[in-house]
Amino acid sequence: MLPDVRVFCTDISDVETLSHEGIEKADMVIAVTDNDQTNILGPLLAKRYGANRAISLVNRPELRHLATSLGIEASISPRLATASSILKYIRRGNVLSMVEQSNDEVLEIQLPQESSLFDRPIKE
Repeated sequence: MLPDVRVFCTDISDVETLSHEGIEKADMVIAVTDNDQTNILGPLLAKRYGANRAISLVNRPELRHLATSLGIEASISPRLATASSILKYIRRGNVLSMVEQSNDEVLEIQLPQESSLFDRPIKE
């Protein structure tokens, strides 16, 4: 279905395999094993050998921040993604998207045209 996408089920720390498969031409590497350390270190290794961008599946919150600080463009947490999806439906109003990090929460909400908040600065 995605002709330009190649999926490899291999040890992402195997540099010989990465090189053989042309990692230097990869636009993106996505690591989705059940091991947070593998999902962080593997894409970093792939980037070192030429991959352009990296995304990692990371379960532990403290490692998500570490992953992005080391150069991984995005780290996905299944727990936070699930919580976000649930909270999106619990919140009142038309919530389009939601991002949670630590104790912060950002909501993208679509206001109805007749809302008194429409066309007003956020600070008001």
